[in-house]
Amino acid sequence: MKHATNHIQQRYHTFEKILRTTITILLILISGLIYAQGNGLYKFQSENNKYGFMDKNGNIKIKPEYIFVNDFDGGICKVSKEIIEGSYKWIVIDTLGKIKDSRTKKTFNSLKYSSSKTKGMTEFKSDKFFPFQKNQLLGFKDEQNKVIIEPKFYKIDKFQNGVCAVRINKVEFEFEFANDYFFDALIDENGKILIEIEMHSYMGFQGDLIEFYGGPHFMGGVYYLNKNGKKINPTE
Repeated sequence: MKHATNHIQQRYHTFEKILRTTITILLILISGLIYAQGNGLYKFQSENNKYGFMDKNGNIKIKPEYIFVNDFDGGICKVSKEIIEGSYKWIVIDTLGKIKDSRTKKTFNSLKYSSSKTKGMTEFKSDKFFPFQKNQLLGFKDEQNKVIIEPKFYKIDKFQNGVCAVRINKVEFEFEFANDYFFDALIDENGKILIEIEMHSYMGFQGDLIEFYGGPHFMGGVYYLNKNGKKINPTE
């Protein structure tokens, strides 16, 4: 009986080890797949209001010549250069801007195309920052309930990659931003303000960069910050 019990335990531990290894491999493969799909390209809007794509350093990879773009997914992206009879004329481009496909609106609607918002790097969520409120202001405590960032913000997001979007200025008419995820500063894990900048329709990290817009409801152009709070502008 003892021998049988030891045998069962041994088989259980072997199975557990195989399962852990399998899960690890799957996570690596999924992470790689996500990165391959995102391709590290970020849309931007030029002065002529047309869209192109840049890398995480702001280097322009695809010139701005499109009136509407989606995000890259699996190495391709659905874009449009013109409107015909009230509808976008869609084309599919690769990461070099080369046309891979051209379809009518009807056939594009039936095409299984996913616009992924994840562009690469696995999202990091800090588990050591817990929000709390005092006198209608927000701050952060650690898991021992110790205050690590004093409550001085009117609104906070979550920490990602060591930074967090916050609102440091009180909005006089809150209802104006009811449907707008709006922040006006970025802080580090010490509560230090890295940059003060209005960030409407805040998207958080999309790959290596923080994505936000210049106005409510995804209007006003798309903009990016890196994890140091530096604004990334497209450059030739």
